[in-house]
Amino acid sequence: MNQNEYTPLTTIPGAFTANQPVSNPVDVVKNIYGISIGIAAILAVCMIIWAGVQYTTSEAIGQKTDAKSKWQHAIIGLLILLSAYIILRTINVSLVNIDLSNLTQGCGQNGVPCGKAVSQDALTSVTAAASEQAKAVSAAETGSNKLIGQYGLAEQNLAYIDDQITKETLRMSGRSATPAVQADAKANIDALKVTRADAQKKKDDLIKTMTADVEALIKQRGQIMTDMDALSKQISDANLRMSGRSGSSVTPEQRAALTAQINTWTVQKGALDALSTRLLKTLSEEQQLLPIEAPSGIDVYN
Repeated sequence: MNQNEYTPLTTIPGAFTANQPVSNPVDVVKNIYGISIGIAAILAVCMIIWAGVQYTTSEAIGQKTDAKSKWQHAIIGLLILLSAYIILRTINVSLVNIDLSNLTQGCGQNGVPCGKAVSQDALTSVTAAASEQAKAVSAAETGSNKLIGQYGLAEQNLAYIDDQITKETLRMSGRSATPAVQADAKANIDALKVTRADAQKKKDDLIKTMTADVEALIKQRGQIMTDMDALSKQISDANLRMSGRSGSSVTPEQRAALTAQINTWTVQKGALDALSTRLLKTLSEEQQLLPIEAPSGIDVYN
């Protein structure tokens, strides 16, 4: 028996016969669908007949109302059932054309690729592209972490100088401070103020550098998000084409190629999403230290 054939264990009239190999599942699905529609129509007609008998043979108002309700529901159900084909065909003719042709050929047979796994060449290409972007993100993270470390040291330095100025001020204003002690304390305070001014300037310069770095990180992440949006659009278009809603039919070979391409794009999008998350973390850590808001018109967290 051909590996694309299967043998049903029971008989469904109009669909298939028990122990008779079936090689085309498309016909089976169509037959079952037609039988299901026929059974549903018969049940609806039976309900209408039952409601009619109940209505004509009953004298109670409540039972007549119940019969009328059954009759109305059966009519509505029958109309919906019969109009389903027309509605689906009006929306898209592909919805009523069952196309399982890609199931009638084995994966990897007759030149039909499986299309379920990303090819090695595609993975290599995606990996190379992601690697370059990952290097850029790693470099950005390293630079940002260095600036964060320098900012922490600058804060500690200023705090230490302020503490020393406070101590010298207390020493100078103490009750037991002699003129010599006061003069020495004042000289120390003056020197500390000069040192503090220099430390504050370095911190201010560092803040400017960090501000520029934050803007660069935002642009870098924005580019990654743009690339992700483009990939999402490509994936959506490919899925639309495979579904037949675009109005064009797809051969098994084309479907397999589209599936492989979608998988490739999905891998690439996942890699970009991971890089975006890393940049967002770095942005959050660095921006929290800055006494300024993010550049106007740019939302860091989206």
